[in-house]
Amino acid sequence: MYDGFVNSRAIIMQHGTTPDIKIYHTALSDAESNLAINKFGIVRALFHGASSKLIVNDNTPVTKSLGTTGSSGVTLGKPGGISSNYANVEFTEILVRKVADGASDEAIVYGYLRDKYFIVGNVGILGDSTISAYGGYVTIASCLYVIGTITDCSDPGDTINQQKAVYDALTSGVKSAMNYVFVEIGLNDLDPTESAATALSRYQALIDDIATNSPSARIIVATMIPCKARLITVYGAGPGLVAYQKWLDMNEAIRGQGANAITNFDVFVDNHTDLLNDGSGN
Repeated sequence: MYDGFVNSRAIIMQHGTTPDIKIYHTALSDAESNLAINKFGIVRALFHGASSKLIVNDNTPVTKSLGTTGSSGVTLGKPGGISSNYANVEFTEILVRKVADGASDEAIVYGYLRDKYFIVGNVGILGDSTISAYGGYVTIASCLYVIGTITDCSDPGDTINQQKAVYDALTSGVKSAMNYVFVEIGLNDLDPTESAATALSRYQALIDDIATNSPSARIIVATMIPCKARLITVYGAGPGLVAYQKWLDMNEAIRGQGANAITNFDVFVDNHTDLLNDGSGN
């Protein structure tokens, strides 16, 4: 973000070693390194003489005396009037204040942006290829705006028990610090020779394990994506339809419904299952 393009221009820019960002207004600040590449964050810049500062999310401010000369105009991405020195950045929302906010007002503005765009807290992710990086698609972890730590346990091809083992192997400190846990698992537990009830007992054991070891976490479970044709390809016509019925029964349980309803979670998500369905279960 460039504020004008004059000798006293006020600038927020990537400068030096990636991903360092700095602010400039007659002088250059020290680097702030907490905004990772390809991630959104809340960047606060105050151009106000000796009180000038740069903050990313809720990290320690970088302070610098940047002078008191005024600037004019706001240009996003590059300085106006020239074709170089552009910035490869994306903005979601810009708030420009003409006053130097006090701590209380600054906290209100920051809280507004944080609560609107971010998950605040530590996040755990458990699942198979539908939630992990697979086939050229990114993991859900890269789609979340989080102020906190993401622990991504997901792995393509994993079964319920395999993901439970990965979660159990985490340190007690990591597990107890989680504030949210996302779970999307089950596609690799659709063997038609096994009952849905048996697979769901493993699913329930996983959820209970998370609830016990991450007691402060909200547990969000997601139903499985449509896969009828795939099940027929893998298991054959007759067994594939049995596996598909198992898929239906397990998704019903993940919603907290049916004879083997999963319990002990906070929220279920299933709109993606309907949106991806072609009307024939695929």
